[in-house]
Amino acid sequence: MKVAVLDFGKTNSKLFVFGQDGRIIDERRTQPKWVRQGVFSVLDEAALHHWALSAVADAVDGHGVEGVMVSGHGCTFALVDEVALTHPILD
Repeated sequence: MKVAVLDFGKTNSKLFVFGQDGRIIDERRTQPKWVRQGVFSVLDEAALHHWALSAVADAVDGHGVEGVMVSGHGCTFALVDEVALTHPILD
């Protein structure tokens, strides 16, 4: 099975596609955008979400990916309700 791995980091976010033999067969990278919201620096989560959806869709279409794994920066958290963020993701 081919697997896509999303790694959401503070300075870089990546998508790796692993083949059945465990080798990386594709990768994409982006730098998350941080914007000022009042006195806070917050993640432009809409831009990162769009990048992630596009990257995963391309991996499925281009490589037949059947599974997705996700990892994130250890100091990050997101407060959510049933449908959306309830607070911006802080820098």
